[in-house]
Amino acid sequence: QAETGQTAAVQAQSAAPAPSSEGKVLVVNKEYDFIVVDLGKKDNINPGDTLEILRKDKKIGMAKIEEVRDTMSVAMPDSQGMIKHIKEDDRVVRK
Repeated sequence: QAETGQTAAVQAQSAAPAPSSEGKVLVVNKEYDFIVVDLGKKDNINPGDTLEILRKDKKIGMAKIEEVRDTMSVAMPDSQGMIKHIKEDDRVVRK
């Protein structure tokens, strides 16, 4: 039975999802002009990375990662006033 347990553990490890470079907007803070996305250290996101913001495959704009946590990151839209056009659940893709 020990062998079966080890096999299951190995399969579970190999079935772990690969780091994603696509996520979504969790929070839009219009007052301070930033967004929070569900990509973080677990997705190999780093400060300075660029994200493309999309809704239904239509590009809304770009944002730059400012702060990275394990499972989420803070990003700043790259143009003034763009925050008005971003909504929660918009897609983000690392470029």
